[in-house]
Amino acid sequence: TDGDGLQDGLEAGEVDRLVGSAFDAFAADGDPATTTDPVLADTDGGGLADGEEDFNHDGVYDLPHELNPNDPLDDTVDLWVPPLVRGQFVTLVVDGVRKDSATWFCYSTAGTGVFTHPTYGFTMGLAQPITVLGKATATSAGSIGYSATVPASLPIGLSIWFQAVEAWGRPPVSFRVSNVEVAPIQ
Repeated sequence: TDGDGLQDGLEAGEVDRLVGSAFDAFAADGDPATTTDPVLADTDGGGLADGEEDFNHDGVYDLPHELNPNDPLDDTVDLWVPPLVRGQFVTLVVDGVRKDSATWFCYSTAGTGVFTHPTYGFTMGLAQPITVLGKATATSAGSIGYSATVPASLPIGLSIWFQAVEAWGRPPVSFRVSNVEVAPIQ
């Protein structure tokens, strides 16, 4: 009913099709002890539709590759950018990544904006042009970092906006984008 990609009966915890029910398109819930709201696309209000969190649409919270549609805190990843000092080694850190996910660290010197990836459909908060700084793969859930040296040639005071994109799962691949952080070159 809510267009989140999960069948209503599955969201309601149904394991057997009810005769004459409103659940015309039926998929049995693999874990009827956990339910989501069939009329609310994002049950936990965390920013991702229930079907994006339960990406195989079986009603089971499959660790470590799925998100919990009843936990709003796992819908986001948080990026932290340290002070950027010319010629210094820095590590950008993302908290809240999933095990076996890949995270791309991106930046823009043009500021914030709205960019929707033409192939994958996720939306970033950076203005174009957007440059991929690098990629890191998480071997466990939690935090992941990407380290680099700040070029000594960058002008002091230049502002750089950063954002990370996390991807996981087998097709269809799921994506989450981090907050946008800005840091001036020192």
